[in-house]
Amino acid sequence: MGGGAPIFYARGAEEQYEVALLLAKVLGAAVHDLHNGVLVIVRH
Repeated sequence: MGGGAPIFYARGAEEQYEVALLLAKVLGAAVHDLHNGVLVIVRH
C-alpha cells in the first residue's frame, strides 16, 4: 500500500482504540471514527 501516512494494525477493536488514543495523546491530535472499522488520527 502506498501513500505518505503510516498505517497501524491492531488485533481487535479494543487494541485499535487503545493505540489510536495513545497516538493522539502523544501527537496532540484527535481521533475520528469513520464507523467502518477505520480510525483516522488528525492533528488540526
